[in-house]
Amino acid sequence: MFIKYNGYDLLELFCNEPRIINNEADIFSYTAEDAFGFKFCMYVSIYDRNVVLQLDHHNYTEPIFYLDLKDVEKLEGEKEKLLIYREKIAKPIVVYFKPNFQLGIDV
Repeated sequence: MFIKYNGYDLLELFCNEPRIINNEADIFSYTAEDAFGFKFCMYVSIYDRNVVLQLDHHNYTEPIFYLDLKDVEKLEGEKEKLLIYREKIAKPIVVYFKPNFQLGIDV
């Protein structure tokens, strides 16, 4: 199994190309920054079905949040949000990009 995603949707959402970490293993990252100094990073390992979400700010030495997600099935980029679907969990994790970075998790 692997994570399903549309690269064009992620490109449009993050407004930049992914950074390739390991081409053979299909591991890459996307980064988005806002005008307030916040930096949102998403690290994706397609075949391991692993996604890491991290939010940093230039004034802090530690991340504001760091979330390591296992068993990810699908990534969907919509107009101003990212939907992350996981195995056996009905509701996706939602990352909003506008008006600022927000994380929505229903458990």
